[in-house]
Amino acid sequence: MNNEFGSPQDGADGIQTEEDRERWMAEISGRHSNLGTRQTLGWSHENNDGDAAMNDWRETSSLAPFSSLEDAMEELVPIFRMYDCAPKRGLGTEGRQQWNGIRNKIIQPMIRADGLDILPQMLARHWKPDLEIPEDLLFWLVRVATTGMMVVGTELCLGAFTMVKTVFEAKMTVLRFDGGGPETISEVLHMTDFIPMLQTYYGLWKIKSGSSLASNTVAEIENVKFDEPSGLEHAFKIWTVAIANDMTTFQPEIDAKQTLLSQAVAMVLCCGLDPIFYSGHK
Repeated sequence: MNNEFGSPQDGADGIQTEEDRERWMAEISGRHSNLGTRQTLGWSHENNDGDAAMNDWRETSSLAPFSSLEDAMEELVPIFRMYDCAPKRGLGTEGRQQWNGIRNKIIQPMIRADGLDILPQMLARHWKPDLEIPEDLLFWLVRVATTGMMVVGTELCLGAFTMVKTVFEAKMTVLRFDGGGPETISEVLHMTDFIPMLQTYYGLWKIKSGSSLASNTVAEIENVKFDEPSGLEHAFKIWTVAIANDMTTFQPEIDAKQTLLSQAVAMVLCCGLDPIFYSGHK
């Protein structure tokens, strides 16, 4: 039996041993202490300008984060304009049907919802599993979901995440309209994007031996607090469901695939060392 403070109480039902008391103290310490943890997330990616590969990824990736809600909505406008029109010539009968389906079932409802300021709620609706979605719109949704609530807003971030998760769980048809007829994309995300995403989105530490970063820059990195984990949480869940449903592509070589998976596991474990995972965030 425990006393009013939750500690074991000696009594008629058995005197607590010293071992019992030590075990109880260890449990309490584990629930309330960050002992043994270290900051691994949160430094500004601009501080890593010495890594040319990371800079190239930020410039070329279709999954780069948005800088603001306004930035996200501005990038949605050309997607609306692209698909809210008559089908392009040369698509063929099936291609025109797919185009019209996207326009009528997704794009126009999104435009109406945006005009009524209910776009987040519309994204979180129950979508039918036979929906066909354009690749560029899906990438926009992934970017919103993984950018995080503090940048794009709670409702839009959650709405985008809900729709992305639905697309991957239902293994919906993803279409790419590039020049000729539509191409079905079965493997949407590429594992080579996962590690750069952790490093550039969320500032995962990767200071190599011989790094050119000055000591004052490293000190600045260590003092940055990572206090908004929603984008990181969404990224983990999106990649997990995409991998589970075979909508992620790997390099064809078996050794390269194993290397990527090993690196991904190591990076996730490094993220888990950050004290934020022991500070009330699930």
